[in-house]
Amino acid sequence: MVVRIQGELRVNGVLNLTRDIDGRPMISPEPDIISFELDNSEYLLLLACDGVWDSLTEREVFSHVAEFVRANPPESENRLIFFLETLPPFRTCFLLARHSLKFHIY
Repeated sequence: MVVRIQGELRVNGVLNLTRDIDGRPMISPEPDIISFELDNSEYLLLLACDGVWDSLTEREVFSHVAEFVRANPPESENRLIFFLETLPPFRTCFLLARHSLKFHIY
């Protein structure tokens, strides 16, 4: 049974993981998939685990992304997957940039 506790979905009211590979009861290995059309105005995709969003605000995440962009050459921005190393263990964040970001950081 999946229930919402303090705004988060929890399996059996405890586990905040909703997908699992080893087949524990009540947890599906099938991912939720959402697809949408891109109109070329999007310039990045940021994927982060709940540990990132539970511990940082959007502004703090953006600050880490901006710092990464400033520290890495533009040619790496379109192919580099960004691992947010400044977070505690088991908190992962990936950034995939479609275009150069250096003009989008304010």
